[in-house]
Amino acid sequence: MPGMTFACFRFAAALGLAAAIFATGAAGPALAGAPLSAPFPVPRSKAELPPPPPPTRALLDRARLTGVTGWLVVDIDTGAVVDAYRPGQRFVPASVAKLPTAAYALDRLGPDHRFVTRLAARGSFSGGTLQGDLVLAGGGDPEFDSDALAALIDRVARIGLTRVTGRLLADPGPWPEIPSIEPNQPADASYNPGVAGLSLNFNRVRVEWPGRGAAPVVVAHAARSRPPTAAIRVEPVAPAAAPLVAADDTQGERWLLDARSLRRPGARWLPVRQPGAYVADVARGLMENRGIAPRAVAVAPGSGVGARSLGEHRSRPLSGILARMLYHSTNVSAELVGLAAAAAEPQGAFARALAPASGVQVTARAGGTRLADNVRGVLPLSAQSLNAWAARRAGFAAGDPGFALTNHSGLSVASRLSPERTVDLLRALAGPRRAGDDPLLPGGVAQLLRTYGVDLPEGTERLDRVRIAAKTGTMTFVRGLAGYVHTPGERRLAFAVFSNDLARRDGTRRGARTWMARARTLERALLAAWIQMADAPPPKRRASGMLPAGSTADTPAKARAAAAIPAGHGAAPAAGRSVVPIRGRGAGSAASAGPRWTVVGPRMPGSTGSLAAPGTGLLDPGTATTD
Repeated sequence: MPGMTFACFRFAAALGLAAAIFATGAAGPALAGAPLSAPFPVPRSKAELPPPPPPTRALLDRARLTGVTGWLVVDIDTGAVVDAYRPGQRFVPASVAKLPTAAYALDRLGPDHRFVTRLAARGSFSGGTLQGDLVLAGGGDPEFDSDALAALIDRVARIGLTRVTGRLLADPGPWPEIPSIEPNQPADASYNPGVAGLSLNFNRVRVEWPGRGAAPVVVAHAARSRPPTAAIRVEPVAPAAAPLVAADDTQGERWLLDARSLRRPGARWLPVRQPGAYVADVARGLMENRGIAPRAVAVAPGSGVGARSLGEHRSRPLSGILARMLYHSTNVSAELVGLAAAAAEPQGAFARALAPASGVQVTARAGGTRLADNVRGVLPLSAQSLNAWAARRAGFAAGDPGFALTNHSGLSVASRLSPERTVDLLRALAGPRRAGDDPLLPGGVAQLLRTYGVDLPEGTERLDRVRIAAKTGTMTFVRGLAGYVHTPGERRLAFAVFSNDLARRDGTRRGARTWMARARTLERALLAAWIQMADAPPPKRRASGMLPAGSTADTPAKARAAAAIPAGHGAAPAAGRSVVPIRGRGAGSAASAGPRWTVVGPRMPGSTGSLAAPGTGLLDPGTATTD
């Protein structure tokens, strides 16, 4: 056949050309040393392949959150890391700082500690008359309010006090008054009041005006009583640049209110900068209503030392105060319990600075300056004691920059926490439970935290075993969340996640609301992912004596035994391993001794299968080749 003849001729010609080239040694560079057969491609072993990124990285990408985010999730019982991303990064924690503050106060003061506010006499008391001064001595009670003050005055009136010849003195407690927690906050921010051991109504007042041009009134607002106060004055002024402006006044606290605001009814909360004078003024008004009229009022630090108690108000137990503080994120409460805890630690920097002098504990020196003359040093100094305590409790080095709080509430951009150090402390705080505690959470501060819910995939079992208890932190372009998780699979986790965009915070601050919504959405998605990651079955490890994937054996039985695969099964579903027959190539290969069997590992994520020479790596499970 002509076609066949021509094809044979071309084949013969090609063979002759190849033989000629081979015989003369005139091979070109492209043909030099060409192999007679193609080798098997050698895939990388499983250990050499980069691990797939955790799914939480995709959640972060989808969140489109500017700035920096970092987190750490650890199994409380084993210390195993469930997930981590920038765990050593230092973040502004905002109110997440209240969590270690609460734990510090529990440890130093005890859950049953009560703060005591006293009315005491300096002078003789007989026949209903106090010949001398009456002292209202603060004990650091964060929840002391107008209702409690009225009840305390009634208690003293019932023992027969009808007249005071001297003054009513307000003793603000063992540390100096601080005019605000953070000086860089807006002046009218009611969440940033003054701090003193004698406080009232969280050191804020309510300004109200009925409208139609009527003058505003200032009241010491509590749940049941609203006594007026003259310690904070609000004066209408001609139209101003801002509706409400703080005015400099050496005689007290004064605010200027745009008169146009008085046309309609309105109200505002305002911070109190001088708590001692405020409490003394409210107390005088309540006493006058009961026929007890002191000659004058004054703030007198240390005046309560040595004075004879006539009556006292005891706060509820500290654990209840802390639970409310954590739930409402009350800044002044956090500062007061933190100061009390630091003062109760004898070897702490703050307690050493409060060295008593003639019974008045305000003459200590901090950095060469008396605390009474350097009130801005009070909170940072007490926070040093908190930081040192956290280092001892969690076992990291004192002065670690990953745990550097500058106050107790977190209302500061100077404080820093890293996820790593925060979780270190959370693990250390996971103590035994008390009677009545939530059985799904550790004991201690975890029992005081607010609980949260997250959306888990449909069909998740044992949802009743899920518990999330955490503390949030929120400022403009600052967000944090830290706490504890109990999973359906009975794992106990400690976690911390922070997001900061300090560049935008220092800028125009546009888009802050959208940024915060994205940060919160990311937190919820991360929590759901961490629960699933923690409860996912761990990858099974090769038992002792098992051959690695790609190893060969003479018989299927030996290969199955080496791969821990039962006889009669082509694959072990849990491990994803199987055995397949392989024939070798070329002289001297395994083919000369008959088929050999190769142990096959699991398919790598995203792979389409690969062919491996015996003993060199992975094969796609279930793929048999005969070459």
